[in-house]
Amino acid sequence: MDSREKYKKYKIKGTGVINARRFTDERIRPGFFDEKMKEFNPAYSGLVLQSTWYDAYDCKMISDLVVKELGWDLKKYCIEFNEFNLNISLTTLYTFFLKLGGPVMVLSKSAQMAKTFTNSVEYVITKNERGVFEATISSPKFFAEWNEYMCVGAMFGILKALDRKVKDYHLLGKEKYEASDGPWERRTISVTYD
Repeated sequence: MDSREKYKKYKIKGTGVINARRFTDERIRPGFFDEKMKEFNPAYSGLVLQSTWYDAYDCKMISDLVVKELGWDLKKYCIEFNEFNLNISLTTLYTFFLKLGGPVMVLSKSAQMAKTFTNSVEYVITKNERGVFEATISSPKFFAEWNEYMCVGAMFGILKALDRKVKDYHLLGKEKYEASDGPWERRTISVTYD
């Protein structure tokens, strides 16, 4: 059975937790996020600092609950959350510089960006050219689908900020393997855009 202790070393940056709380409270009701986080983790105080690392397990559990509460699937949640997250995070000036760089340049930094938000994912870009982006995302099995859709959601949000339309998204393949801390999955994704 999956447990907090088993996944304790996997963390998420406080910025992501703060934005998840805002997103959840806006879509469900104020206070919902903190109330449910306290149920998942009695040690949760509600004080979340942007640069502090928090348990990814708790964030995944709250994501699963929000998906159920809203009647969404995980992919929709991750795309909506990441668009919300980017709308908060990107200032007009920053968006201007992103647009100057263009999608290939910006997406070339996506693996580095993922590492600043969580240590529960290994992300390798395998193809990045105009209109096509492919990557391999590896995670502990417990986080695999969540991390896949969070990465895809971030790409959708970035492309939207760059005024690009996503044409298609595909899971090209997935592979299970054993790592030193248990079962992992490697998922290869492809996103095409205009």
